Amino acid sequence: MELVQPILIATSGDHVVTVSCAARASVLAYVQPIMAGEPVAPEWETWLGVGKSAMPTTVRAAGQGDLEAAGRWAEEKQVNHLLIKDGTNAALALAPVQSSGIPAVVDQVSEADDDLARSDQPAPVSTATVRVEVAASLTTSRAAAQAARALWAWAVPQLIDAPEPLAEWARTGGVIDLAVVDALDTRDGAFIVRDQDEPTAVAIPGRLLKSV
Repeated sequence: MELVQPILIATSGDHVVTVSCAARASVLAYVQPIMAGEPVAPEWETWLGVGKSAMPTTVRAAGQGDLEAAGRWAEEKQVNHLLIKDGTNAALALAPVQSSGIPAVVDQVSEADDDLARSDQPAPVSTATVRVEVAASLTTSRAAAQAARALWAWAVPQLIDAPEPLAEWARTGGVIDLAVVDALDTRDGAFIVRDQDEPTAVAIPGRLLKSV
């Protein structure tokens, strides 16, 4: 059976900010507790072991009520999860589960591939620890899934190679610079994720941004 990570995004949000919230919640739901020495679900290790080419997620758009209900369920069941809010934007990520056993509180939410409103995005933050770019052609739900994959592709090596900087990044909220672009920056050193051989998102370490 395939493991998937459920992610809920609020339908009230903006495309760019919501995608950023979803990617951060996806990664920080694991990185924050593991770096703090807290227990995590065993499914994480199996899910992470599939590598950056997979790490499947199921992203669903939800009303605030459904999103909050899922958060309460996770609290009651002591399931690793993280809710990130930014104004009317919000995303909730849970620990991976079997695709056939998605919790009812999530499964009842529509799988509609919603495309949220797109406003002018903020200027890039070149001092960010990592920059994530997603293809402009993707809907919000799809962009959230691909941005999460890209951020994971960057974060997993840091767990071994640079745990202290990763822990500090997680402690300070896991801020990223996210941009929606027509042409992805696939420079050497970028972590690239693809769908049917087409690049859909990239994560660019901050050290590369600062060297330009």
